Amino acid sequence: MAPCRSDKCLKISLDTHDIVFRRKHRDGQKQVVHGEVVLCTQNPTAIKAVKVSLHGVRKVHWLTDTLQPQTVRQRDSIFFQDRLLYVFVKGTGQPSKAAPGLYTWPFSFTLPSSLPESITWLPLDTYIRYSITAEATIGSGILTKKLRVSEPLRLLKSPSFFIDELQFAPEITQQTANLTLPKSGLDATVTLSQPYQPTDNGGGVLETTFALTPLLLDQSDTNALLSNPNRIVTLSLELLQNVHLVVTDKHGEPHRGTKCTRSVATVSRSVSASELVTARETAVDETEMREGGGGGGCGDDKDSSSNGGGGGDCSSNNNSSTPTPAPANYFDLKLPLPMAPYSLVQSVHDGDKIRVRYTLQAKVSVEDEGKKTTQEEGSANLFPKLFVPVRERQDSVISSTNSVCDTDIIDECGVVTSLPSYGEHLFDTYYCWDARGLTADDILRERDPIGAVRCCGS
Repeated sequence: MAPCRSDKCLKISLDTHDIVFRRKHRDGQKQVVHGEVVLCTQNPTAIKAVKVSLHGVRKVHWLTDTLQPQTVRQRDSIFFQDRLLYVFVKGTGQPSKAAPGLYTWPFSFTLPSSLPESITWLPLDTYIRYSITAEATIGSGILTKKLRVSEPLRLLKSPSFFIDELQFAPEITQQTANLTLPKSGLDATVTLSQPYQPTDNGGGVLETTFALTPLLLDQSDTNALLSNPNRIVTLSLELLQNVHLVVTDKHGEPHRGTKCTRSVATVSRSVSASELVTARETAVDETEMREGGGGGGCGDDKDSSSNGGGGGDCSSNNNSSTPTPAPANYFDLKLPLPMAPYSLVQSVHDGDKIRVRYTLQAKVSVEDEGKKTTQEEGSANLFPKLFVPVRERQDSVISSTNSVCDTDIIDECGVVTSLPSYGEHLFDTYYCWDARGLTADDILRERDPIGAVRCCGS
């Protein structure tokens, strides 16, 4: 909130509060944030100076897992820029006091792509935050006062910053893990179709497919899954968050660190072994039909056989035939990511003091129905990568309805939203908030950007 007195008010107006680094910024293009410092006064005021600064702070904090826990913390500045927008100089003809009115000073900051992403929260108050602060010095003598206001700034990195755009295709990015349960005669393949997901349940869902294939074992094996159709196969997913924190010494070298793993969410489903038995029997029947058909063909071809046509070849074909493996049974299992306010932080792989990674543990277990004893269990790990979706209500995505292209979407408010291009803007989320029956002045905006465009009404 802007500090407002009875006759004075200071605020910052930004074109956007979300700075998104994409592939073009990784390749050298600069990212610039624009804004204005606005001072409103109702009485003549002596304005001495106006300045604005952009500050990035990183804080690492944890408790040691010892008999007597100790607090380990480190707070450092990772970025700082400032601008002097106005200063009063005596003898230059400037009026000593500014008349009542509204005064604005535009500014801009250039941000390098090497900056780490904003991290809103982690356990025990670990974060990376950026903010823009404006300060105005008003009055004179002992009546000199300073008005100060800050606005948060969020730095994000699109998936295209780390990988090429073409690698977003599911057939390229999908991850696969195999596991085998030899005693139960079961082979499983787990596929994560798209590991790049938004961090919350507004669109973030880890969709996996379990391909279960019964192994063609001898029926005399009593431990095999197919020998006991009453057994239950349980498929489960567990998402683990791995956080690695490091503090450095005065020379910038790693001094102390900690690793923490916590379970975020789990989901499971049960599959009856009879479904796999049916699939196996179908495959065996098809194999026997092929073998029987091949033998009959050789028997019908007596003339060619008596003429030396190849009875021996038929015998060799029967001996070389191999049983056809059972077809795989596919079972889908989805793990929705937590919803706000329990949304996860994004994956952080390039941080030197804060690293966040996720592991999706897939398990397949076999147990007898009605019993709690697990006959056999296998697990495999997949590694999803979570990204923060862009959710700021930016005026840059609201344009005039006079220029509508074929790929645009017009909502009920008449707002034109261009579809995001595949790759760089894949995980951008565009809002269409319900503003029916409200005028533009009544629409609640998170922040008031420069040059706000009226959406609905007059």
